[in-house]
Amino acid sequence: MRAGKSVGEARATLTRLLSRAETDGAWNIAMARTLVRAGDPTVAKSYYHRAVYGGWRGDTAALRMRARMELIALMAQRGESPER
Repeated sequence: MRAGKSVGEARATLTRLLSRAETDGAWNIAMARTLVRAGDPTVAKSYYHRAVYGGWRGDTAALRMRARMELIALMAQRGESPER
């Protein structure tokens, strides 16, 4: 999220972007991070999953691993067990 942009504005922008490309990994992880900042980690988890399995430009394996590690960290912080 850019400096100076509110969580609400970021969420609205990402919603529009994802409506055009729902499997974009970068936009999904951005939405997940925005939702965590907004205090909605439960919904954020679904966006992390989409980021893990979504399409990426660049080093796909590394970017997917980063998304997976963020999801794991979020779950650990909330005291949740690993998903299967």
